Amino acid sequence: ASPRLRSPCFCVFAPWVLPGDMTFNGNAQIEELSDFGLLRTFGYGLTWRPTTSFRIIASATHEEGAPILDAVGGPTLITPGVRVFDFATGEDSFVEVVDGANANLVTDDRRVFKVGLQFKPFEETDLTLNADYTSSRIDNETRTFFSLTEEFEAAFPDRVTRDTNGALIGFDRRPVVVAETRRDELRSGFNLTKRLRSRRTSSRNGPPESRGGQSSGDDQSANGAQSSQSGKTESGNAPSKRRRSGRPGQLRLSAYHRWNLRDEVLIAEGIPPFDFLNGSAIGRFGGSPAHNVDVSLYRWNKGLGVFLCANYQTGTDVSASDGD
Repeated sequence: ASPRLRSPCFCVFAPWVLPGDMTFNGNAQIEELSDFGLLRTFGYGLTWRPTTSFRIIASATHEEGAPILDAVGGPTLITPGVRVFDFATGEDSFVEVVDGANANLVTDDRRVFKVGLQFKPFEETDLTLNADYTSSRIDNETRTFFSLTEEFEAAFPDRVTRDTNGALIGFDRRPVVVAETRRDELRSGFNLTKRLRSRRTSSRNGPPESRGGQSSGDDQSANGAQSSQSGKTESGNAPSKRRRSGRPGQLRLSAYHRWNLRDEVLIAEGIPPFDFLNGSAIGRFGGSPAHNVDVSLYRWNKGLGVFLCANYQTGTDVSASDGD
């Protein structure tokens, strides 16, 4: 493949502060690739802060992108004896698998819309509540399917090879171009940050010893009187205080729930779309979960820290024949 050439890009940012503390921004970029020509990107956004604790952010982007070089001009790899699960028969087969590049890939067209809400209910507590809705649509997207489902075989019959008895003997996994991809999701959760106080220790130096280890009674009384009056040592400085304090520790807790509302791929017009939330498979273990929950806890204090995380997702279903 020919090398990619980048043209200078430019960005326009135009903030307009309107009544109600509202700001508008926009950006644009032009990129030239020797294999795919001009690629354009532009977007715009709006931020509105009706109060100091509440903020609304909306943005939209339109981007043209090219596939990576390896997907277009990389070598073709043929590997025999690869284990592949055949959804049509419900069995594993050891087949010849083809990986590598596809010279027929084209540029894609991405459109993403996002609106987010952010709320800080307390002034003295660093607690932030967030909710984001994202909707994306991609035309002519480059995809690689690693699962041999009946849907994939019906859409790309030339990518699957079977013998006269219907047994799977070959699977071509090189990337393909799909007509349209649609994803919609709602993500909500919170972030909580709290500073941890470090204990401080202090010590006061005792009175200084006299030179030579001994002193006369008059000198001791004089020194005692002078110390009681001024509170200073022989050097003229106040008694030193030794304090040891480290960097304040921190406790961070976050929990987020992602609700997948749509995850579909349309291979071509006239073919039913792959619905990864309702029976279509992304990989060997099924499609996309409808719900996903992530929780993380981070604690750091006095040079020691611990990080804990947990993830939960709902199950998925794969539609397939009974293998008869």
